[in-house]
Amino acid sequence: MTGKEKIYFLLGCIQDVRETSASGQPLKIDPMNDLYGKYQKEELSRIFAKLEQDDHILKVLKTPSGTKTIDFVEGIIPDEPVPENDDGLWHIELIQPAFNDYYSKIQQEPEYQEFTGKKPTTTPQDKVLVQPSQPAQQNSDIVYEVTYTQAREIMLNKVFQLAKPDFDTENDLVFNYLYKNPNQKFTKQQLEEAIGRQLTKDLHKIVENLGFKADLRKMFFSVSATSISFKNPITQEDLEALGIQKIKIS
Repeated sequence: MTGKEKIYFLLGCIQDVRETSASGQPLKIDPMNDLYGKYQKEELSRIFAKLEQDDHILKVLKTPSGTKTIDFVEGIIPDEPVPENDDGLWHIELIQPAFNDYYSKIQQEPEYQEFTGKKPTTTPQDKVLVQPSQPAQQNSDIVYEVTYTQAREIMLNKVFQLAKPDFDTENDLVFNYLYKNPNQKFTKQQLEEAIGRQLTKDLHKIVENLGFKADLRKMFFSVSATSISFKNPITQEDLEALGIQKIKIS
């Protein structure tokens, strides 16, 4: 990989880890499992330093030292200081909104699109405000609608990609089932029986992973610790009932 491609690949891996990590918590990057062992330690240190010191999009909280911890034996005092426990992972904190803005701009670069084979469906300007799909003339008119493509893209009004769950993951299976059965209430147990898998994440976290936040969540989902309902599409009447005129996506 070229220098730029190494940055592209690392950013993609960070985004993958971010999607499966608890909100507000530091990200833990495994050089072997998350980065597939593609970087030498010194090389990875240089890239993280650039992203932290030059681009100001993340903060490195802890680096893997590669030093093994000392096993204590009763009655014996080690000759050297005991090193801090090392889990072999990079601990980083993303700086927002700088990381999102930086990653969005990177995704517009032709070199990135050629390297990943992905072309964003929107430009950064499009991400600020999503307009209704059509002028609402009557209360029953559809204003916002979500579609789930064969490529597993969750699209709002067919122009803005909210998320793209990995194949056969909890997010993919749950949303696929809800998308095919809208406007119905399901308990967590019913979902698990329908998808044939026990859920490891709570329903609130799944909705967040799917890209539904703030007004989007309010419009499309009713969710509790034990049940969930996906409403689709959203009409002008629905918006008026919720007190929403237009939505802003960050």
